[in-house]
Formats: sequence, C-alpha cells, structure tokens
Amino acid sequence: MDSVGSPPLSFSDYDAIGVDLTIRSASINWTICFHFKGLVFDFKRGNILKLAENGEILRASHGLQMLTDEDIKEVYPEGWQYFSELKETLGQSENYRYFENFFDMPLLVICARIIDMLDRKAGKPLGKYTFITDLFTVCARIWDRSNFSTEKDNFFAGIKRNPEKYLQPCSDKVRNWLKEMKAQGKVIFLLTSSHIDFASFLLDFILGSDWKDYFSICITYARKPGFFMKTPEERPFLSLVGDKEGDPVSSLKSGEYYSQGNVETFHKYLEEVTGKAEPKIMYFGDSLRSDTFPTSKFAHWTNVLILEEMEAEGLGPYPEHQLNGKDEPVAKKPKYEGPSGTEKEFVTSKKWGSFFTHPMGESSSKPSQPTMNTMWGYFIRKYASLAVPQLDYIADLPLDYKFSTFDSDSTGLAGFYPCPPACLTGNDDNSNAV
Repeated sequence: MDSVGSPPLSFSDYDAIGVDLTIRSASINWTICFHFKGLVFDFKRGNILKLAENGEILRASHGLQMLTDEDIKEVYPEGWQYFSELKETLGQSENYRYFENFFDMPLLVICARIIDMLDRKAGKPLGKYTFITDLFTVCARIWDRSNFSTEKDNFFAGIKRNPEKYLQPCSDKVRNWLKEMKAQGKVIFLLTSSHIDFASFLLDFILGSDWKDYFSICITYARKPGFFMKTPEERPFLSLVGDKEGDPVSSLKSGEYYSQGNVETFHKYLEEVTGKAEPKIMYFGDSLRSDTFPTSKFAHWTNVLILEEMEAEGLGPYPEHQLNGKDEPVAKKPKYEGPSGTEKEFVTSKKWGSFFTHPMGESSSKPSQPTMNTMWGYFIRKYASLAVPQLDYIADLPLDYKFSTFDSDSTGLAGFYPCPPACLTGNDDNSNAV
C-alpha cells in the first residue's frame, strides 16, 4: 500500500502506548442472528435501526420483527430526526441509544423482546415505550463495580466461576510485543473502565500473574469517554489502597495504580516521564465510542481499533507488498488462530447484513461497487488511524513497520490491516475468509 496522504504510521515513532481490556464473549443461541454492533434503538417508536453515513435507514425492526422498505418509509417519511445529532456527537441520548460493544449488545435483544411482549399484551403496537429507564437502572445495578467482590449478581460471579468461557489469554507473541516496546523505552500504560479488582482478575487470566510488569502505569475505572472530556476538578485521579479508592492525587508516578482521572493530568505525567512537551501517544481499544472517538477528537492521540468484524465477515485478498522499514518485502499472510465458528456467528448477522457496507435505496440488492457506507464505517474512517482484527496480526512485526492509515489515500480503506474486509473489495464470497 503506497501512502499518498498522511505519512505511514510506525510504532517506533511513539513515546507512549496504551491498551484497554478486551473480553471475548461466548454466544447465546437464541435470536443470535439479531445481535449486531452499531444498531440504534429509537425509544419512542420501539424501532431498531441500521443507518447509513448519510442518514438513510438501511434496515429496521419493530421488536424482533423486521420492517419492509415500505414500513420504514411510512414510519420515517422524513428520515430519522436525530441522525445529525448522533453523527456529530456520538453520544447517547434520552431519545435513543446505540449498542456498540459486547457488553451492551445483549440488551438489544432484551429491548426487542420487551417491545414484542408489550405489543402482544396490548393487542397492537403501543406507539410509545417507556420501559428503557427501568431497564438501564437494572443494568446499572447488575454491572455495579462493587458486585465483583460481593458476587451479589450473576454477571461478575459467572465470569469468576468460568473465566475460560468468556476470556481469551493473550498469545506469547502479544506478551513479547508488549515487553519489547517497554524494553525500548516506551511508556506502556493500561487505561480501562474496569474497576481495579475486576481488571486484576482479567489480567491475571489474560496476561498472567506477572501482568503488572508489562505496564509503566495502570489507570482503572477511567469511565471512558468521560476520562477524555472531564476536567481535573470534575474527575480527579484517586489513589488505590488495595481494591478501595483513596484520596485524590494531583500528580502521577510510574509503577503505581490509580482510579478514575482525566486526560489533562495524565498528559502532564507523560510529559514528565518522557521529557517531551508533546509526547506522541498511541492507544489500542475495541470501542468506537469509548476508545476511538474520544482519543481522536479530544486527546488527539493516534489510535488503533480492534475490529473483530474484519475477520468475522471475511478478509479480502492480501496486498502484494507492505512497507516494512526500508526493505519493502513481500507481505506474508500472518499465522494466527482466527475466530471460531461460534465467534463468527456471534459477531455477524444475516438479518442486518454487513457491518461495513449496505446497498443504498434497495436493501435486498447487491451493490455492483461496494463502498464502506454504513454510519459505523464512517466513524471508523473519521476517527480511527488503523484497524486490525486482533493484536496477533501486528505483534510479530518489527516496531518500525510502516502502516498506512485511513487518511493515507482517497479510498477510505487504507487503514485496514492486513487488508480490507472482503465485502469492500468485491471479493465477498468468503474464499479469503479466515
């Protein structure tokens, strides 16, 4: 891939590398085909929407019942009224909520089933639904961070009993990659919204009992994206005494663990530890809302999006050459363990179609020239620097490997590594799928 826009991206150019935690969830067989990342729930009408980058409603359902194109035009003759707000802010709202990570995607099915239940009870579509506040109150109670230690609810208790069902250990090459970057003087930091006890449990399983040695500093319960949007006064860093939050701190030290915090104070720490007024920072995460959007828009970090849909939907043909330092060798197909059939089934959906592309105007026809035209495809192009299916694809590459980014050329696809999804290359028969 030749870069004609932005210069190629190389990990060796960065002073600080940050990572989040990623959990691979086991699938649930019932209505599994309804699971899909990036869908928007219109509270008032009880409809679930898949949107294009221009606001067109590509597919929709009322509860679990898919709507026809005629149904969509009848309900939304002028389009969905909150599209511009969502596209601009990527925020949740009192009028809608979107589902974009593996924690909250099951709520989509729950919402759809509640709508169907209420409609059956009334004998007709209600036209207005008010249960959503109660549902999220219950979810907040289930996901309350104190439940990990008390095992009050089954969410944390279930993961603690059967971690191998929900968690996937990092490969040796990912562990070695983190160690190598730290050995070369990079500030490797953990920034996660998980509380310290849950984060420690995950990292013990994912990295091993020596996980603390991988990081220069650890920040837990960061409550992203608020970490990037709140001031030091609104959200100070708190010390940690065991698993409990202590007093606010005004400065950070390497080798320590903190809770909550804000990007302004964290930048001061990175400036001190690197000795640079504007250190270059790269961040890895799997949430567009919590990781990719705020790091780009508010912190101006380079970011790498972990995007499992790339390999779940099938990768396109590999490019003949990739820039690698000064040598430009022929790219080799990486050796890795791809997603299982169950994982593919969980991430993809025949009901909703591709995460990346969709026929415009006719939801059932196949486009002659596929383009990344979904709203979430737009967010990827706009806010991500690079997207990879999993860290194993890049962990054994030299740190000076040169990657093209999404703004490298006019295609909007250059940032996919090792290659764009097959559906965007006209090669979507899965012959090159993992």
